Amino acid sequence: MKARTIGSNDFPIVRAEDDALGFQVYVDALGDFIASCETPMTVAVQGDWGSGKTSLMNLIRERVITSPDRRIRCLWINTWQFSQFDLGADLPLAVIDVFTRSFGADPGVVWKVLKSLSDISIVRAARTTLLSAALVSTAAYAGKDSAEAVANTMRSGDADSGNLIARLMEMRENLQKLIAKTREKESLDRFVVFIDDIDRLIPERAVDLLEAIKVFLDIESCVFVLACDYQVVSRGLRSKFGADSSDLKGRHFFDKIIQLPFSMPVGQIEISRYLYDRLRSCGVEIISDDSRQLSLYEGLLAHSVGFNPRSLKRLTNCLQVLRSVAESKHVLDGTEREGTRAERERALFAALCMQTAYEPLYVAIMDVTTARGVDVATVLAHLGETESSTESALPDRARSKLDGALQECNLQKPGASSEIPLFLGAVKDAIQIQSGASGDVEPEEAAMFLSMLRFSSITATSAAIQEQTRRADLSAATPVIAGFQKWLREELECNTRWYDGVEGSWTAPIIRALGFDVYFGVNREGALCISVDLATEDRSKIQRARENARKWCGEFFESIGIAHVARKGNVSYGVVFAKLEPEGFAGRPGDEMKAIVRNHGERVVAPLVRHLQKCLAP
Repeated sequence: MKARTIGSNDFPIVRAEDDALGFQVYVDALGDFIASCETPMTVAVQGDWGSGKTSLMNLIRERVITSPDRRIRCLWINTWQFSQFDLGADLPLAVIDVFTRSFGADPGVVWKVLKSLSDISIVRAARTTLLSAALVSTAAYAGKDSAEAVANTMRSGDADSGNLIARLMEMRENLQKLIAKTREKESLDRFVVFIDDIDRLIPERAVDLLEAIKVFLDIESCVFVLACDYQVVSRGLRSKFGADSSDLKGRHFFDKIIQLPFSMPVGQIEISRYLYDRLRSCGVEIISDDSRQLSLYEGLLAHSVGFNPRSLKRLTNCLQVLRSVAESKHVLDGTEREGTRAERERALFAALCMQTAYEPLYVAIMDVTTARGVDVATVLAHLGETESSTESALPDRARSKLDGALQECNLQKPGASSEIPLFLGAVKDAIQIQSGASGDVEPEEAAMFLSMLRFSSITATSAAIQEQTRRADLSAATPVIAGFQKWLREELECNTRWYDGVEGSWTAPIIRALGFDVYFGVNREGALCISVDLATEDRSKIQRARENARKWCGEFFESIGIAHVARKGNVSYGVVFAKLEPEGFAGRPGDEMKAIVRNHGERVVAPLVRHLQKCLAP
């Protein structure tokens, strides 16, 4: 039996039956046009890195080759292979060389073309370049005949220049003869030449190649299909001529070279079908007719990595590995109160989207939540609302760190400042636990999302993330503490704080006027502990709060026989500290941890809180 293959490589689609993106309708239209259009013709398939240009061209080639009414020969040239060698300005000559050698109808003519290429390279190396700025100015901008433009722009009376011009004219004529003879001998209607990965070239070389295609390969019976990213070509135009595709000269350049521009329909591909297939391949259970669940995933994608097929493959590869680890560690196991498996999977996907699209923000959230008292719900509120509405909700350091991360995201990805609030809105929808659904991020939802953020760090590339997450594996213990938090609120009828960071996973009941918080949870070494931390920033009250914490908590711990440490000095964290279970507690089975936590909650935590409330009473 053949083992199941998992993960997705970056190989493009090659057959129509493998098209999960819904390209076929575009393939049919472009394929029919290419098979029947007037020649010469140049078609540009334009799109960002990873948008599926090679896949689309593969499908077009398959469509063209099987055309019932035409006999067509296809040629594929991958320019990235040439770019691995330092050909410099000779790269267009190398492409023409490959193009020429594919036609074997008349070896004599093939030799003449190759001889011309050799002579051109030698002469140009001594005197000039094959495709000068003057050539572009005349041929592309002024619109004159290409061959005439070569002569007009390069004629200087110099013997070397004259020799070069003659060779250029001769090479073009020989190419025309070669194509005509091959077409006649093989009874072909036309040749379709696919030139891939132009946008992987150095921008200036990409411009050189486009110029060469127009000047020398713009030949009767030939259709050229080019895969390129206009942004790369624009950078080449700006570097060489001070123009780009947004100004008049830049547009003239594209108009002269490309007769049919086609932009990859990333926003119109069948993303629901493709995303459904990718998630199912990762093991995520989605009912085929559950449109709401799938729309939550789509919302996360739309405002983060987008619907770029390559980025989505990378994202789901990460998801597949994380799910495999999560299964072993029971990270996805949950309840209706602390998040079901489906809800925790969505939270993990949301964390991966943030990690991939907005890494500075991902790093910043992990950083600021290492401080107890800064919870992810407050962070999301600050990022998603106006500064004035959340000015007092976060410490200055946390606010400054988050605002700096937003600026960095915008530098790395222009327009991120307007996308991030939309993405955070999608995150809030995706992490909503239905058992307590409300408009705000509930503590259990915040705990679940932060837990998934930290768990997802194993696929992060940032060194800062690796440093911040250096702690024992608390992925199974964190949901237990989060579940206990809700019990604590119900038992004591109070609000709670939540912390999940480098220092562990903790919850604390909020007791007003106390001046300190009693945190209960697992520390970074995986032990179950109580840590009493100062909660006031009023310098006049700090000393009194420290004294009260040591006295009141110390009295209680001694009364029930709990060993504890009262720390001296000007410290805020762990003013009083008690270890209830040793290191290794976080590695126990989930049900066992829940029982132990509940026992300590009933025997130690709840009675301690009631004792402190009595101490506060007048």
